Amino acid sequence: MGHEGVIENLSIRGCRIRSSTPVAIGSRLELEFQHSPDSFPITIEEAVVRSSADGMIGLRFTRLRRIDERRIRQIIDVWLPELLPTA
Repeated sequence: MGHEGVIENLSIRGCRIRSSTPVAIGSRLELEFQHSPDSFPITIEEAVVRSSADGMIGLRFTRLRRIDERRIRQIIDVWLPELLPTA
């Protein structure tokens, strides 16, 4: 069974996750997430833990299917700007 967390920061190369689950630096993980309840899951086949402290886990994506990479780019380009506060 997997563990849950909240993505705090997302890029095409990695992410930062808030989680109460301790993870060792250097661990290799599979990550699955959805940007909305109605969307299909995005799967990161392999991510390496680069940092883990104070409930925050920094991951670098090392294996990612092309379709999931395109979907992450779409989230970054289309969905995230809509969530940012306007001036």
